[in-house]
Amino acid sequence: MRAITTAVASGKGGSGKTTFSINLACFLARTGKKVLIFDADVGTANVHIAFRKKITDTLIDVIKGTAEIQETIQELAPNIHLISGGSGYTDFINLGIDKIHLTIQAFAALEGVYDHLIVDLPAGISELVVEIMKASDNNFIIGNNDPSSVADAFALLKVLKSHQENINVIFTPNKVETPAEAQSLYHKINSLSEKYINLSLRFYGGITASKDYNLSWASGIPCCLEETASKASVEIGSIAKGLCQPAENTQSGVRFVL
Repeated sequence: MRAITTAVASGKGGSGKTTFSINLACFLARTGKKVLIFDADVGTANVHIAFRKKITDTLIDVIKGTAEIQETIQELAPNIHLISGGSGYTDFINLGIDKIHLTIQAFAALEGVYDHLIVDLPAGISELVVEIMKASDNNFIIGNNDPSSVADAFALLKVLKSHQENINVIFTPNKVETPAEAQSLYHKINSLSEKYINLSLRFYGGITASKDYNLSWASGIPCCLEETASKASVEIGSIAKGLCQPAENTQSGVRFVL
């Protein structure tokens, strides 16, 4: 069976999508799954910083034709590998759709190696974000209760819907005080989505504010990397159980195949 591909996006920067991506990968790895993280925030990629790793070859080298995609893979922790978007190549966000599709198709060289691919996307709305979400099995949008976060998340949903009629979107509230607040925020954004663009969102739970959730940036050890009963680890674990590979591919266009 091919790898399950999961994209993590946000309409607004600072939502916590990278921390979410890292801890989701760590939880899956702890269950014995082999996980590849693609840090698609090309130009300002920072997943490797959370693990205190240095990066050499990156996706930029693949785009330039100076390296094969296999040469860019770096081990972060047991069962967790990384392909980094690198830094200092800001022109990537302006690549045409053909080159974005070629980037997605390059992952076919890794077919059969991984159980999960997690793509940490740049914040905001761009052709890169839309095309990668269209190419993925599961698409998380991370948001919080800030009015601008809700507005930006809904803007991203509208663009996605205009490009892809059938798309699997999971809205995940982050930095909320209680599970009840997470439920309320989900219902708010889902009501807007169902009413105005006829798109129902999935909900696997939210992430409540806690110090251990952001631990990776302070210590280099993500909270879900080690066996723990912390609140954040339990919440991430609950969300991870919802990840799925669709029985039938109802989405059109270029897809991740690995």
